[in-house]
Amino acid sequence: MIKWFSVLFLFFYASFTYAGKDFVDFSKLASSLQLGNAPNSKIRSFLYWGQHILQPASYDTRTKEFYTFLSQSFKKFQFRKIYESKYLSAQGNGFKKITFSHKYSGKGYFTKIVRQNVKQMTAPHFGDAISEYALKKNQESALGEGTFSDSPTFSAYLKSKSNLGHFSDQTLLLLLENLLQIISPKNIEKLPQLGTKRFYNNLKTTTNRKLLDSFYKSYPHFSNYLQKYTSLSRLVYLKKYKGQLVTAFDLRGRLSDFFLYNDYPYAATFLRDLKSLGKLHIYFYTNEGHRFMELHLNSHDLSCNLQLYTLAGKLVPYLSSKKLFLEKSFSLSSLKSFYFPIHISFKGNIYGLTFKNNNIWLGAWYTNQKRHSSLKVKMASIPKTKVSGGFSYVIPSWLIDIMIPGNMEGLIHSVTTVIVNANNKRGSFVKTHFYRRDNTQIHTNLETEFLDNFFIRFGVKVWNYR
Repeated sequence: MIKWFSVLFLFFYASFTYAGKDFVDFSKLASSLQLGNAPNSKIRSFLYWGQHILQPASYDTRTKEFYTFLSQSFKKFQFRKIYESKYLSAQGNGFKKITFSHKYSGKGYFTKIVRQNVKQMTAPHFGDAISEYALKKNQESALGEGTFSDSPTFSAYLKSKSNLGHFSDQTLLLLLENLLQIISPKNIEKLPQLGTKRFYNNLKTTTNRKLLDSFYKSYPHFSNYLQKYTSLSRLVYLKKYKGQLVTAFDLRGRLSDFFLYNDYPYAATFLRDLKSLGKLHIYFYTNEGHRFMELHLNSHDLSCNLQLYTLAGKLVPYLSSKKLFLEKSFSLSSLKSFYFPIHISFKGNIYGLTFKNNNIWLGAWYTNQKRHSSLKVKMASIPKTKVSGGFSYVIPSWLIDIMIPGNMEGLIHSVTTVIVNANNKRGSFVKTHFYRRDNTQIHTNLETEFLDNFFIRFGVKVWNYR
């Protein structure tokens, strides 16, 4: 869903600022984003960059050769082959690494392999990035005991630095908070009715038309861009709860396959590979156990549904549409230290085999200081995934189990157990630091571990040659 997330982010970005004493509208895009001089030019550059990251990069000869080798190895899950390749160099502690420089020209990226260590390098200009990937073969099993305990594992990490100019996590939080302000019931009531109906004109309610027509008036070209690649069936509605009007943000839409595949074939190829996976549901909670946002994705029709409740510019925690906690509403700009669990459930169908897991949990920590902030997301628990159905709708799962030591559920559980308990119980996680200076420097560190097993490699081969 890369393209959908990008469009959704850009929609938030072309966003919601204070334009008068009585109401908030879209007319002054950059007035509250604290972007310094020439904010409109910086916004245009950011939007162009958002399009360019969806396009393939250009490479020198050696780097292109490596990416071809890497793609072929990934398709067969041959991490041992990558680890032993001529491209990775030893760096101690059993790890072998490769480092890339990603230079952004304003028209796209040029990527090449470099010999420096990521710690020694900087990303001096907007859009520039450095990334370092490393693998380590572990001789002892991370499983300890069980059917697949003799299978080796690989530890992996990614370290990167990137330059996003004046844009940071604070910019995103401000954009989201402005969104909550503009869709608050009192503000919507004061917005004028323009009656243009040129932007998602299938949405007829007064509430939706006020918001959409106002957005189109301020950004007609960007609105046409969004409308070309996406469709919307719902946006917002107002509901009364305990005597107060609350806004339910209930965005429901999908990608338009035809234009996406024609204009962005690189991203479309990735989405095409995901189409058969199924449904993914992600729920975000406060540390008190109340939801404050949920996201539902369906790869079959490339649809998305984002839900949250807001009152007076604040997020409203909830248990359901009938149980809101207005008194616990919170402002995004007030976040200094925030822990929020993330619950994931999914159901996928691959070649007739159904995979289902309704209880995956991640832990997320966000901390915000004056010049620095960080976000860490760590895998907490993954219970056994249930497998049913038949391969190609013919071969039942129990017959496949006969050919696998243990069974498919046991194999999948072994894979996820290694991921959760990766690297001597450090776990699998991604941590991002935002260093807010004249140019925001984003440092990202991802660590994980995965099982290397013949049956996993065979399954990946089947998936890639389907």
